[in-house]
Amino acid sequence: MAQGATAPVAAGEGDAGLLVLIDEIRGESEFAATYGSPRVWLELRNRGVRVGRKRVEQIMRAYGRKGGSQITAHESTKITRLKLRQRAGGEPVVNARKSS
Repeated sequence: MAQGATAPVAAGEGDAGLLVLIDEIRGESEFAATYGSPRVWLELRNRGVRVGRKRVEQIMRAYGRKGGSQITAHESTKITRLKLRQRAGGEPVVNARKSS
């Protein structure tokens, strides 16, 4: 094994240890709590922890750790318009172009 390299984590072992590391990574900054599995996996790799990307996904899913979702500009505008209509006392208008 190369100098500075760590041994791979065996399947079924170390889930608790990996979860601690995942929580540590996600607690480092205000925005780190929104990190999903790809970013957490990359940070683990940068720290020298050899673990598979899918393993990180499985552990995060099993223990209810989710990344933040991104809102597109269109969704953001639509949400803002609905909030403004509700504040003005009006009913939110349903888009007439969409057929249900």
